[in-house]
Amino acid sequence: MIDATYLVVAGAIFGFLVLVIFLTLHTMWPVFVYAYSCARLNAMEARLLSASRVREIGEQKSLEDAFGLLSSTDYSTLEDIDSRNCEMKFNQFFIRHIIDVKKFSPDMTRPVVNYYMREWETYNVLNAMRIVINDIAIEKDDISYNFVDVPALGCSRMSEVVFSEDVASAVENLKGTEYYDMIDEYLRKYPKGEENLDVLEAMLDKYNILRLYEDAEISIVKRSFLRLQKRKQRSINAIDSMVVRNFCGIRADISNIIVALRLVPEKKDNDVNHDQFMPIGHFMDEDKRDALRRVDDVSGILSVVAGTPYEEAFNNGFNEFKKTGRIDGIVSRLDDFQVDYVKDMAQGYAFSTAVLIRYLMLKRREMILLRSVFKGIADGARFEINDDLRVVGEE
Repeated sequence: MIDATYLVVAGAIFGFLVLVIFLTLHTMWPVFVYAYSCARLNAMEARLLSASRVREIGEQKSLEDAFGLLSSTDYSTLEDIDSRNCEMKFNQFFIRHIIDVKKFSPDMTRPVVNYYMREWETYNVLNAMRIVINDIAIEKDDISYNFVDVPALGCSRMSEVVFSEDVASAVENLKGTEYYDMIDEYLRKYPKGEENLDVLEAMLDKYNILRLYEDAEISIVKRSFLRLQKRKQRSINAIDSMVVRNFCGIRADISNIIVALRLVPEKKDNDVNHDQFMPIGHFMDEDKRDALRRVDDVSGILSVVAGTPYEEAFNNGFNEFKKTGRIDGIVSRLDDFQVDYVKDMAQGYAFSTAVLIRYLMLKRREMILLRSVFKGIADGARFEINDDLRVVGEE
């Protein structure tokens, strides 16, 4: 008969081992989740279309032939695309893709996923206000061609806004959303006849970036106790926080540069348009942000970005600007800089939110490129895909 002492000792050892395993799994679980998520994202990134494949698609003369080259890709689910619905079909595809990615993403990456989802909410809100403010005629059947059907603020909600009796009623129909106060504030500052939709677009973009910036610092979690709910603040993973805040800072810097570029030809007092500028940055401090508000030509902007990591990208685009007078080249080079910066972060922090940001940036860029290619084919337009993988020369 086994001595009871041995049973007690064995039970204690077994219990200790179970505790050690539990604590190890509890500690390492976030690493396992990140490893799984990043492995899936890397596999999905490997399936992104090559430059040669995109150019091959762009050479097709019909939508049927072009889609034939997408039969083994994520885009094979797209169907019934024509010139009128092309843009929204691809936008809707990206929304579904974001939702799919969210299903296997760690909780701490949700602010990034939500940021990309809000990007399409703000797109809808801006488009609705543009239609209402400019009193643009639109039929109910046209809603699906003008708005992305996102879960929170999709076609149904936008229909209520667009078909309101007047601007005030349209704003009231946004009540209960996170954009109501912002739209109300905007219309108070810019009353009827003085509206500037560029300002509203910048305000919505600013809101989205600042929201992500704040979410990267603090996440709110609920703890349930016997008789009450308590809320406490919990800092998210330090690396994730740094990665996301750096991303937001880069986005803010580039946004401020682009706003300054767009204001120059308008010959407007930039101080009046301060709502368009971001109050944060990464490589550009407050002095440089203030300087951007005061410049009155593109050369002045170049002097502001001199000495920052944006200088080379801006210079390359500036050479194109001197030839064409268009800022597209500068915007493209700055966008490329941002992508390269995120790629470097993802390489340096392999198990972090940087991998998710990198993938969504690249997938979004691919979607926009394909959207332009298919729109060009559907319209029978002549175009080419340049070395930067952008559609140019559409007619």
